[in-house]
Amino acid sequence: MCGIAGIVNLRGNVVGPAEISRLTNLVAHRGPFGEGFWFSANRNLAFGHRRLAIIDPGDGGHQPMVSADGRHVIVFNGEIYNFLELRRELEAQGAVFRSQSDTEVILAAWCAWQEGMLTRFNGMWALAIFDTQTEELFLARDRFGIKPLLYALTSERFVFASEQRALVRSGLIDASLDVDAARRLMLDAFGIEASERTLCRQVRRLQGGHCMWLRRGKLEIRRWWRTVDHLPAIPATQVERVERFRELFQDAVALRMRSDVPIGTCLSGGFDSSAVICTMAAHEKSGMGPRDAALWRHAFVATFPGASNDERPMAEQAAAWADVVPAFLEIGRADALTELDRILDDNDDVYIGLPSAAWLIYRELRRHNVTVSLDGHGADELMGAYLQEGQSGAFRLRNAAAAIGSNSALARRGVDLLRALMIRRQGHYFLRGGLRDVPPPLPLVGDDDVLPRAWGALNQRLYRMFHSTVLPTILRNYRSPVDGSRY
Repeated sequence: MCGIAGIVNLRGNVVGPAEISRLTNLVAHRGPFGEGFWFSANRNLAFGHRRLAIIDPGDGGHQPMVSADGRHVIVFNGEIYNFLELRRELEAQGAVFRSQSDTEVILAAWCAWQEGMLTRFNGMWALAIFDTQTEELFLARDRFGIKPLLYALTSERFVFASEQRALVRSGLIDASLDVDAARRLMLDAFGIEASERTLCRQVRRLQGGHCMWLRRGKLEIRRWWRTVDHLPAIPATQVERVERFRELFQDAVALRMRSDVPIGTCLSGGFDSSAVICTMAAHEKSGMGPRDAALWRHAFVATFPGASNDERPMAEQAAAWADVVPAFLEIGRADALTELDRILDDNDDVYIGLPSAAWLIYRELRRHNVTVSLDGHGADELMGAYLQEGQSGAFRLRNAAAAIGSNSALARRGVDLLRALMIRRQGHYFLRGGLRDVPPPLPLVGDDDVLPRAWGALNQRLYRMFHSTVLPTILRNYRSPVDGSRY
């Protein structure tokens, strides 16, 4: 991941170098390999960037990046996996490239297709592009909101960044708490991430699959991606459906092995992570493609000795099949509260449970100098693999507590622990009066999607889990930084 930031002074005032530097420094942990700044001609707009170098790690991928004609400027966090195919298509149309980066491909795609480029991208991204001629600013987020993009609009300025805490601590906005959003979150742990609301009253989330224009001080937001509108034809037979799924999955893994630096994977022993590492091995055997990472045999396994959910034996079997020697990280009771303040801060928001295990295993990758992890998220939501046992937050917290080897007392008091750890903000407790007057559910991405009746109740529920509730929330694992990683 990278860290992106921007400030637009709507009244024409100059953006001070210290302002954009401070905002960018607040996301410095997301990009330890370089920083850059850019100011518009009248200096009322400034971009900042902190780089995690994955594609074209040399100077060619430096950001903010200016187009060859000087008209467009971009800051970008993420990766466009099919950038080589898009580059060839754009070169056939006359585009000339100066670097080997996917960022420059985005700039050329913008010049050629404008917003139409988004549906051509296979990847994850949060980006901002400024047109120096029209002085219009465009921002966009990938289909499912893998990469974060937060913003705030006041009467004086528009600011954006990769993290909510950066905006809150920047001194550029009112950092007061959104009590209604906080109360809603405590009642429904999966009911806020896919909305535009955050715990800060002024900070908004550009939702997954949405893009936004800032024109003459006014925001125009629209949803550019709705999965139900892009469904392919379903093969007629079960055998054909299985084969088509296999082809799509293999292609997805192969594209994501493109990297100019070593990559790895987190291996749990579940069917999603096992399928990923085995498919990586199969891809190597069938012949690696251009720009694929030759150094990919880095598997990291979190183990929970003595816990019923320790999947080490299954992870060892998958690693053996893929001919990979895994690195094991034992996590026990003593790790439940290890560096808890930092872990909660890195999550940048309230989470559904204690995120210690995920944070610790990603830190282990970083300690081994692996900054890219190809992991599986969304398989359970896609395949209906969750055991549904009621709606209580306590059940989810019991699962989270078990995952870090905590004792039964901690599990039983999961809700109280979460409240104590996560709702104290700015020196006060916003739920002092309990859960009285909890506001109604927030509008979520996908709420209004009209789904085919033929799908039935199960598929409709899975669609909502995938787009609106569970997956958007657990993708926070994918967004939380551990001293600069892309995962």
